Amino acid sequence: MKPPTFFLSSTIYDFHDLRSAIKYYLEQQGCRVLASDFNDFAKPLDVHSYEACLRSIEQADYFVLLIGARVGGWYDEANRVSITQREYQEAYRLHKEGKLKLLNFVRADVWRMREDRKELAKHLDTLGFDPGAKERIASYASKAATDAEFISGFITEVGRNRETAAAAKGQGPLPTGNWLHIFETFKDVIEPIQMQAFCGKPVEEVAMRRLLRMELLDLLRVSLLKIDGGVATDPAEAVQKLYAGILGSLDIMEDYSPSVAVDRATLFHLFQITTTISGKMFYPHILPIALASSTFLDFDGRSGKMVEQPVYRALFVLTRELELFKLVDKVPMTKSFMDYLNEMSNTRRPSKN
Repeated sequence: MKPPTFFLSSTIYDFHDLRSAIKYYLEQQGCRVLASDFNDFAKPLDVHSYEACLRSIEQADYFVLLIGARVGGWYDEANRVSITQREYQEAYRLHKEGKLKLLNFVRADVWRMREDRKELAKHLDTLGFDPGAKERIASYASKAATDAEFISGFITEVGRNRETAAAAKGQGPLPTGNWLHIFETFKDVIEPIQMQAFCGKPVEEVAMRRLLRMELLDLLRVSLLKIDGGVATDPAEAVQKLYAGILGSLDIMEDYSPSVAVDRATLFHLFQITTTISGKMFYPHILPIALASSTFLDFDGRSGKMVEQPVYRALFVLTRELELFKLVDKVPMTKSFMDYLNEMSNTRRPSKN
């Protein structure tokens, strides 16, 4: 399975520890992570580092944006476009083309700063401040944002607020990729990533489930026998039919007999199946791993114990039956029974009579 590729976009200095943690976690899940502040990031010498980052976004399946207190380097200072903002704009272009998905995160204190300043601006309107003074007060520098005006505008751009307002007036479609995840802890970042990329499951579990599905299909392919004109036959049905014929002919309570008459056509059909399947071999590899893992176990809060899912029990039964098949396949048949089977195989298919 090809693991997903993530591109981490943020200012470096205030996010280096979080970027490192995200990269480590995702790589432990088997993912590829593109982060420009690490040495495993491709750094072509014939282009500027900004352009190299923009090109690398095309390799990603997911674009992870982290918005914090800093602006970072300017990509276009005259128009007040930062390199992080430019990376987002390139990712959004690819997102609209269906080439990647966006995961946008904003630090909780930065989000609160933005909301507080919006309320402050409204309050200043009621006090009759002139526009210039109002703007200077509402955009003052603080620890939460070195450039509050830019950060607030960037959040508005990522949230696609203007496009949403226009769509509400019938002036265009609703934008996508505009979810903003407010975070304070590492868990607040990882949980949305895990839900989107792995359906809430670690990638190793997703891979194991897929491998298990493939192995079960292969076991089914080997087990279903093509006899009687190429029609797939389930061996279990033939055995069940034989048992039903035997048990149906006995009155165990009143008339037990050590010898039982078996329908010859049924026995011949079972012989065909036996000789066809006897040479087949089963080598499950993922099945034992699945049973040894917690993939198909659920925690029961009432009992405080792990509880088996129905599929776990089914996989256990399958494993046991495969082991029994290996044992039965090695048991030699008696000479008299072998002679009878050989006699049957050298004749035309017997009728029920």
